[in-house]
Amino acid sequence: MKEGEDGVNRGHKVGKTVACALLIAYAVVSFGPFVWALLVSITPMTYEKDGQRVGVDIMQ
Repeated sequence: MKEGEDGVNRGHKVGKTVACALLIAYAVVSFGPFVWALLVSITPMTYEKDGQRVGVDIMQ
């Protein structure tokens, strides 16, 4: 067996892959509140109920 082809090198690759996966998952979870804030900011504050406009219209 050559140097570097044993279980130690393989363990290092697995550890690096797991660390990358955890960092990507953390980035996705951390990005969630920004997406939520963006979606809430572009939704209208008023809606139609029984033909009448309900809610607060800050543009009038």
